[in-house]
Amino acid sequence: MKERILLHMLRFPSVYPKQNFDVPRELTQDGIASAAGISRAHVSIDLKKLEEYGFVERWQAHLNGTPAKRFVYCLTPIGAGEGRKLKANLEKKGIDTDMLLDISRCNPEGKWKCMSQADRDAVGRACVFRKPILKKDLPGMTSGTIPTDFRGYICIPERTAEAFIRLADPFSLRSWHSWAADYWLKSGNRAERLYHLNKAGRNIEANILAETMD
Repeated sequence: MKERILLHMLRFPSVYPKQNFDVPRELTQDGIASAAGISRAHVSIDLKKLEEYGFVERWQAHLNGTPAKRFVYCLTPIGAGEGRKLKANLEKKGIDTDMLLDISRCNPEGKWKCMSQADRDAVGRACVFRKPILKKDLPGMTSGTIPTDFRGYICIPERTAEAFIRLADPFSLRSWHSWAADYWLKSGNRAERLYHLNKAGRNIEANILAETMD
């Protein structure tokens, strides 16, 4: 995961150590954890190790548009060099480094072509939900990460979700909605279950549920 952190932080070359204002949220522990697809507790451990290696520097700064200060991180010159070497080695192998990071930052069509069916299903299930759910409730991905907020809830931008959904075949789309319908059965949200039952083509169940909701 330390490699993903380096690649993520490499995207912010204009941020410098001790910069006091307008540091992006993506360089807080929450932002880094979301991009790398790991918990904040895990990213805290990895960042501490990267600090010990001399790859990362930490300080307090004002985030974009916020008055309060937060701990933020950026790459040192040594860390940036390591990140560039890592990126170059991956690109030599034909690996798009953006696709190793969260799906909200990649080209959906290009990402789709590179994903296994299991990863497509993981992303597709995440994209069909209208209400936020915890990432831990979904199967993980092997070729990238699903972005979350600081609480662990999935937060895929609407345009990104719609782009992935448009790439799906009808059978896959119905199966994702079917999975979501069963999820809401366990979670007790009947309105969301009804929506996904209809989208999944499970019309008999949808009709029975609708009658009980009148």
